[in-house]
Amino acid sequence: MVGASALAISPETFGALGDGKADDTEALARALDAAKVAEGVVLLEAGKVYRAGDLRIPRAAVLIFSPRARLAPARPGARLTIDGRIDSTGLDRIFEGGWTFRKSEPDILDGFPDVPLEWFGGRASWTDRPDSLAAFRYALAFCKAMRCRAILLGNGSYFVSDTVRIDGPVGIKGAGMESTFLIRHGGVANAPTIQLVGVRDDAVSNLEFSGFSLLPLEREGAGTGIAADWFAHVRLADVEFRNLATGLDLVDGAYSWQILGCRFLNNRIHLALGANANNLIVARCQLMHGETGIDCKGASNSISIGGETNFEALTGQPIRWRGNGTTLFRLSVSNCRFEKCVGAVGYGGGNARALAFSFDQSFVENVNGTTSHFLDLTNCEGAVISRSYFQRCNAALVNAPRSASQVVICDNVLRDIPQVNSASKSGGFSPEEGFKRCRAYNCGNVKGAA
Repeated sequence: MVGASALAISPETFGALGDGKADDTEALARALDAAKVAEGVVLLEAGKVYRAGDLRIPRAAVLIFSPRARLAPARPGARLTIDGRIDSTGLDRIFEGGWTFRKSEPDILDGFPDVPLEWFGGRASWTDRPDSLAAFRYALAFCKAMRCRAILLGNGSYFVSDTVRIDGPVGIKGAGMESTFLIRHGGVANAPTIQLVGVRDDAVSNLEFSGFSLLPLEREGAGTGIAADWFAHVRLADVEFRNLATGLDLVDGAYSWQILGCRFLNNRIHLALGANANNLIVARCQLMHGETGIDCKGASNSISIGGETNFEALTGQPIRWRGNGTTLFRLSVSNCRFEKCVGAVGYGGGNARALAFSFDQSFVENVNGTTSHFLDLTNCEGAVISRSYFQRCNAALVNAPRSASQVVICDNVLRDIPQVNSASKSGGFSPEEGFKRCRAYNCGNVKGAA
């Protein structure tokens, strides 16, 4: 923000009319030059529309928009070069459509990391549901030209009639998942609300999406919240995905994502991980109701799920790896809670494999379903099940058939578990096979469980 003592210069002093008809290019340019020399600011008067052709805001100059003041291009495609700064005293639209934004001094980092969608014509309203898709596209063009970090959303519901496509390092930040809602209505039924499109082996990186809720308008269980291809080093925090076919779909090339404090509610698949989902962290998330929690369907490595992440009331598998050609290397589940889930954690079909799987310091309770086990270690090589509490599962602890190797089950507390290994004729898992230092209560007399 500009200091209160800065000299305010009016373009009207230099002959600007601000009536939306006259060409105010020269008057604005002269006012900006004067502000630069005097270390002041150019203040556009409230409610006026200033038309201009190609215009440059020089370095060290500041242009401030009073409430409802706007800058309009005198012709479509007129260039607005911003090497200085702009600001607004209100949360109104400040740019009429048709500007081409640029920065002639790319080495200058002065400016603003976040720009309100309202500057470009976006508006939140549940009553009349205005379409903010064009505003998003306009804001994205501005951010890419000016190297802004994010588009800022305020309180309320923003509607878009089609997918918001992002192909550069521009994030979206809201006021909180209980305050900001981004709702897609219309368009292709199963399309994503936000689509992140990068380039293979040259991923877009270093951006943040936070503080908003994604949900469909017309039909529950349709569409995807966010779909991403080749985006890396992304922080996704405090975002809600609700009533969708797929909440978050990391289609390909999701490297080094942090998925923190997100809420996935009543989606058919909450989080889908495609190929090359590497070095991912999922922490402090809630995956509740719906069918599948985390669906791994591609060759990936170094996935960490933990930090008090909760899986609750899922009718399918909380975590699964499936499909031909799927190999997970180093999958870690730690400090999670599983309650009232039906399916098993682990193998989900095809020739999918898991190498180096760990399940540690977690709490499992009331697993009631058709599955005969909680952990399916089919095609799993190297698994450690440790320091966890399993209670009233009404199923075996693991399914460890011959395709599972190097399995260690140690330092767990088991209560009301009918058997340890559903793949064993005896239902047990001997100490020689890796069952060690577990305390079992009311688990029957099978070998390795008593």
